Order: sequence, then structure tokens, then C-alpha cells
Amino acid sequence: MRAQILYLLNFLLLPGIAFILLLVLWYRTDPVAASLQRQHLASAIKWALIGGGLLVIVPLAYIVLTAGKSTTAIALLVTAWVCIHGLLVLIGAHGLMRAASNRPPAF
Repeated sequence: MRAQILYLLNFLLLPGIAFILLLVLWYRTDPVAASLQRQHLASAIKWALIGGGLLVIVPLAYIVLTAGKSTTAIALLVTAWVCIHGLLVLIGAHGLMRAASNRPPAF
């Protein structure tokens, strides 16, 4: 459950710091001892990297393509960012629910 909690903290309260803690947890976890824990940890790191990329690359690409010239472009950018962020938080909540019930990650 720690991995999923750190994933959610990364997107909700402590971006960057929680990701570093997630990586520290990865290196401190025995690769053989707790298979389910390692699966959740790998899933959380994978989704944190994907989410971080989406939340940085998509807005930058949009700004470059539209040159940020219209207020409509900025409104669409904010809307897209909020939707992506919300989706990533829902993925984290789903992962936390699966970790709490001792089931493997679904994504």
C-alpha cells in the first residue's frame, strides 16, 4: 500500500519528493520476498513516469503548436491538464484499492 500512497502523494501533495521516495522504496524492497508488493511498486513507478510525462509534454506540445496566442487555446490547455490529472488520480485510487485488498495491480 505504501507504493500506491506515494503515487497519490506524488500527484496530489508532494510532486517530485514522493516520486523520489517511491524510487527509494523500489531500491529497498527485496525483489524476491514480496512479489505482490513489488508488482504494485513497479506499477506505481510506471504510472508516475507516464503521468509526469503527460502532464509536462502535452502542455508543452500544445503551447508550441498553438503558440499560446488565443485565450481559447489556454482554456483548452487547462481543461486537458485537469482531465489528465484527474485520470491519473483515479488510476492511483484504483491501485490503492487493489493493494488494500491484496490483489495485483490491474494496469
